[in-house]
Amino acid sequence: MDRNSLKHQSRKSHYERSDFMLSKSIQQSILALHEQGQSIRYIHRTLRVSRKAIRRYIKGVVPLKVGRRPGPSLAFLQAHTEDAQALFLRAECSGPVTIRLIQEKYGVEVRQDVFNRFIRGFRHQVKLQNMPSPDRFETQPGDQMQIDFGEKDVEIAGQMTHVHVFVAILGYSRRIFAMAFERETQEAWLQGIEQAFIYFQGVPRQVISDNAASLVAFHQRRGEVRFTDRYQFLADQYDFTPVATAVRKPRSKGKVERSVGYVKHNALVGVRYKSFEQLNMNLRAWCGQTADRRVLASFQHTPLERWPEEKKALRPLPCGPQYSAIWVTRKADKCGFIHLENRCYRLPDACRLQEVRLHVSSQNLEVYCGQKRIICLDKTADAYSPRQQPLSTPRNAAKAFEEEKKILQKDPVYQAYQAAGAGMPENSAQYNLLFVGAEPEGVRP
Repeated sequence: MDRNSLKHQSRKSHYERSDFMLSKSIQQSILALHEQGQSIRYIHRTLRVSRKAIRRYIKGVVPLKVGRRPGPSLAFLQAHTEDAQALFLRAECSGPVTIRLIQEKYGVEVRQDVFNRFIRGFRHQVKLQNMPSPDRFETQPGDQMQIDFGEKDVEIAGQMTHVHVFVAILGYSRRIFAMAFERETQEAWLQGIEQAFIYFQGVPRQVISDNAASLVAFHQRRGEVRFTDRYQFLADQYDFTPVATAVRKPRSKGKVERSVGYVKHNALVGVRYKSFEQLNMNLRAWCGQTADRRVLASFQHTPLERWPEEKKALRPLPCGPQYSAIWVTRKADKCGFIHLENRCYRLPDACRLQEVRLHVSSQNLEVYCGQKRIICLDKTADAYSPRQQPLSTPRNAAKAFEEEKKILQKDPVYQAYQAAGAGMPENSAQYNLLFVGAEPEGVRP
């Protein structure tokens, strides 16, 4: 018998053993062929499985998987499962201590890795039992409003536009306010907060936000929180307490986190807008017609049904917009630059290393040194942005040379010089006549 026939015979005997545990794919193939009406003989020839095993799988009598016998440590733990679990609880869920207690009580040495695999499921059950169930944090009427931003691509005027959606939700009634902006700037944050107060016709006691740079200037872990000047000014004017959540803890404002997804996947889905104004009008209508009429699973009531109680607890609105202009103090550096709202502005040289007062509005920035008004800057157009110099490479240098050459060839003086030839004429006066009028008046002696 040759080598190939021996190899085939060993493979055949290996698969045709009746007690061999077949793989899931082979089992499924046996059942599929049987449902198609194929005979046991056909299945045997196709899959190379013994007829006895095929009959067992068809009848549902599946042989148990033959595995390795447990070692002495695992066999002891399986025989004394309840005692091992009791000692594990007595040792405060410490594996090494439990192994020591087993050795002292039974005189049996148990390997650490074997015990860890044996106790893994019971350890998980103990952890789940000791884990406190999360309770939803509820607030009283008028106590809290949570704010956040979300992003979404929508079609505006036939073009896909990336918009930033400001979302605010009242903690008790769950009423939602949404407003879209082109960018997530400090102006958008403050305008969204004020428009939310106007929409809700009142001011809550607290406004909960994350640590956005437009609102929070400094947040020490479990310590001091310092807000930006304009946000603190807005809070003082509207008389609410700004609160910043812990860093990287989105569950601290879970109501608005869920509301942002609700706005993105409900209000901004399958709708085309002609303009940004129409988008905000549709959002305002959606808040009143859809969001306010949804049934809250926790209370089995709609936000409109809970709204009258919260409306009574909200503080009244002050007269007029309150964040339009504020006064702040800055010190210019040695180059005459000041930093405001994550932007840099260049002041005149007389303001270097000087402390100046800034009158900040939504569009302009007025600079005062003492009582004297120094300059008025546009917050968008006059923001300093360093220009990146082009990279100098041989290809760029050759391209710049060709462009300058084309411009020079259009110069009449250069054309006259090229027509006269490269050689110097014998009479220098003729040479000078070529450049008469090329120099501006008052330059030639």
